[in-house]
Amino acid sequence: MTVVPWLIMLLCVILPTVNGLTSFHELYMVDKGDSLVTLTCPTAFSGAMTWKYEGETEDLDKTLVQGRNLILNEVDWYGEYSCWDGDKKLGSIYLLEELKNPDDDDLISCRAKSYGCTFNCSWTHSEFTAVRLGLGNDCTDSQESCTWVYPTTSLQDGGLEFELTHSLSPYTEEAAPLVVTVEAITRQDYLRKTKRFYLHDIVQPDSPAGMKCQVMDQRLKVKVEPPATWNSTSLWSTR
Repeated sequence: MTVVPWLIMLLCVILPTVNGLTSFHELYMVDKGDSLVTLTCPTAFSGAMTWKYEGETEDLDKTLVQGRNLILNEVDWYGEYSCWDGDKKLGSIYLLEELKNPDDDDLISCRAKSYGCTFNCSWTHSEFTAVRLGLGNDCTDSQESCTWVYPTTSLQDGGLEFELTHSLSPYTEEAAPLVVTVEAITRQDYLRKTKRFYLHDIVQPDSPAGMKCQVMDQRLKVKVEPPATWNSTSLWSTR
């Protein structure tokens, strides 16, 4: 076998280990700073179970195994903890460290092209392996009724584009701001941040589709055609 196929096979083995947590559908737990952290093996098993951190057993000091649970008296390591039946891997769970007070206030930027029922948000921090957005207080409060939105487009700079839907009317005054919650994860970190804004603050129409100028009775009459992305229910001339 030539060198190139061997390299491809090696990358297929290494990349899943390096990338780690790439979906919110995978099992993970966020460390909230509690004195004890309990991890539960996702597979039912009644025999003698062992645990590994990132595939190794020697790092699991200050731990206690009780049934399917691994109890950490102190959290020294974040990442993948896996449960084993001998040489058979039963499952794994990721323990993530919550990032407190992220310095960057521009984690997400949002824009609406009109006063229609959708707007878009961009995420530019490519170091996170999975990102999702939620609109409304039920997402801010981590309620099960939250409907999470996942990226619709990958940007050239490694960022992500999201499309969110709201129920605001273009004919009434906004009584409260929109609330967008973002969750982002890596193999070891968890980030959660909330952004509040009014729809009228993020409306940035596309360039007009056309413009006509005409002199009538010594007055200049200008007619501007709205862009195709401007919803017809809104009055272009008043925005």
